[in-house]
Amino acid sequence: MHKDVYEYLVESGISCEYMEKEKQIKIFIQTEGNQYELRMKFPQYYPYEFPEIYIEDQKELCIPHLYTDNKLCLYDTNEVLPNPERYREEALESVRRAKDLLVSSENKKI
Repeated sequence: MHKDVYEYLVESGISCEYMEKEKQIKIFIQTEGNQYELRMKFPQYYPYEFPEIYIEDQKELCIPHLYTDNKLCLYDTNEVLPNPERYREEALESVRRAKDLLVSSENKKI
């Protein structure tokens, strides 16, 4: 399932690498200001939980929706739940939300 998500991200134009041993996806996000390296990790009950996205280096960026373990807060799970049948699309949406969060943080619009 993880490799399926990786292949879907690549087909959708996302720059990424599959890390088979760790069962994670390394994602490269380019903004106007920086290039960021993110890691997509899959929680124990995936796809019944959203994939988790962590930032490797914040580059002095102040990201308000960031946990202390560098996981980006992308969803309010009190208001939205994942759809296990659309796990690939939701992984792509998570990457898009991560990029939007980074761009907004660069522009200090949050």
